[in-house]
Amino acid sequence: MKSNIVSPLKSLVSKEDVQVMTNAIQGYMDGIWIHVAQTKDNFDLNEIQSEAVRFVDQVINSRTTP
Repeated sequence: MKSNIVSPLKSLVSKEDVQVMTNAIQGYMDGIWIHVAQTKDNFDLNEIQSEAVRFVDQVINSRTTP
């Protein structure tokens, strides 16, 4: 799964930032899986996806904006 994150990031951020961002995104995804697996509440997949997209956007923008 890591290569699925690394490959697109290489075209968006500096080589030095790829590993840090990959770890952040992978950690976020792991956290979502654990949360969903442990919750007894219903969850909205569209909301989870939207939050994930916002998180990835913030991670990328934190290093690509001056």
